[in-house]
Amino acid sequence: MMDSLGNLLSHNPFKKAIMRGVESAEIVEKANEVLTQVFGEAINEHAHAAYTKHNRIFIACLSSTVAQEIRLHEKRILELILQQIPSARIAGISFIV
Repeated sequence: MMDSLGNLLSHNPFKKAIMRGVESAEIVEKANEVLTQVFGEAINEHAHAAYTKHNRIFIACLSSTVAQEIRLHEKRILELILQQIPSARIAGISFIV
């Protein structure tokens, strides 16, 4: 008899770490989609969400001008992410330059 992945993980002591990693990956993917939605396809050449840590999304950014634009739209970006992933615990955006 095959067990579902959820059942297998519920017995695993590393469940919380695995689930945090899955949630983080989902947030990063959604953040990249929202960046494209807000700024258009051109943003993909200059910035992308890299990871989450301490309730923040870290965005790798090649241009300080683009970073400023993202900072100006931070509230909207976070709202759009939270609309699509209500369980996400994110409070802000930080940059990797």
